[in-house]
Amino acid sequence: MKIDSRKIALASGWILTVVLGVVIGRQTSAPTAASEKEAVAARVRAHGGTAAAAGHRDSTAARKERTTKRPRTFADLKHDLHLTLSNADQVDRTRQLLRLIDSLGPDEFQGVIEAFRADGFAKTRGADYALLLHAWVKADPYAAVTYLEETEPSGEARRTALTAWAAADPYAAAAWVDGREDVGGTNDWIVGLLHGIASNDPDLARQTLEGLEAGKTRSAAMEATLPYVLQNGFDFTAAWIASIGDEDLQRGTARHAARDLTRANPEQAGTWISDMASVDSRRDASEEVSDEWARRDLESARRWAESLPEDTRTEAAEGIARQMARQDPERTADWLQSLGDNPDLDGARRIFLSESANQNPQVALENVYTLSSADDQSRMYSQILGRWARNDQDATRLWVLDNADTLPEKVVKHYAKPRN
Repeated sequence: MKIDSRKIALASGWILTVVLGVVIGRQTSAPTAASEKEAVAARVRAHGGTAAAAGHRDSTAARKERTTKRPRTFADLKHDLHLTLSNADQVDRTRQLLRLIDSLGPDEFQGVIEAFRADGFAKTRGADYALLLHAWVKADPYAAVTYLEETEPSGEARRTALTAWAAADPYAAAAWVDGREDVGGTNDWIVGLLHGIASNDPDLARQTLEGLEAGKTRSAAMEATLPYVLQNGFDFTAAWIASIGDEDLQRGTARHAARDLTRANPEQAGTWISDMASVDSRRDASEEVSDEWARRDLESARRWAESLPEDTRTEAAEGIARQMARQDPERTADWLQSLGDNPDLDGARRIFLSESANQNPQVALENVYTLSSADDQSRMYSQILGRWARNDQDATRLWVLDNADTLPEKVVKHYAKPRN
């Protein structure tokens, strides 16, 4: 399904505006509109031709050495590439591939990429393909991305190319992405662009993310950006998330970052949740923190969850219930009942019942009544009894007969039937 081109243009137009604004703002003197236009043209010229191979100046010696021998044909390149890809030793293969890359001129990359895609080893050498794409973008970004736009259906390849380009020159990459459509639910050009920008400038990536329309592309771009935020440490990440002005984006970002922050420092993650101003963000992230923390230290996580305001405690209880139920279903049932009868606890109750069903189905069944909805109770009875019946049909039937007065009629009819 093709994305609405108008929406793509709006999204990428914002990217170009933000990136250009920051780039200009960081220059020592503000250029005029005419001079900026000329600067763009110069940048395009610099990247568009074979003279754009700034990253390949280091390989000049390799190319000179090549020219002293007989002219290399495409068949030679194809043969060398196949020998490299057939090497099972990844470290040695990478060395060979880097030597091959250093010997290439900008106009030779397309042929090598095509040979790679036709090679029998292509499906098992994804990292090598990404390395070739990075090198081609470094040598001639316009040729590389134009080729991918015309021939490469893989979203991953498009992301790889734009990531490499945006890391080196975010403005030129944003200018190229401007107005570009993509096939599918996610615009991989934009995701790759944000990935590359974030590798050098997480704050610029945040500003750009905020201008994207909510949807799959923004979510994917946020996920691609987060690792570069997290690598700057807990305090930087927490401040970065807090500075997001779009509430829905902040909420999703906090949830995605929560587990990594908890692995780094569970106590600090707990304080981060407690101090979070947005209730929605706090609720969503609290379940991730509680689940990850409870894996490591159930009692500390439980005490933290109990200290939260009720609007957040009901969500945090889900992570605690999951981990506690795997250890002690009966204790979990008592703990959840101690938290009260708030219907918002149903999420934690469902998790507890589902986790307990495998190891102690009777405890699970005895607590289905705590769900606030009769329909949810009926579904949960059927779910637990169905699992139990697959392992022990006689025990399941006897339990249903013993408790028939408290069970939904359709559940009794189905599970109390004698075995055939």
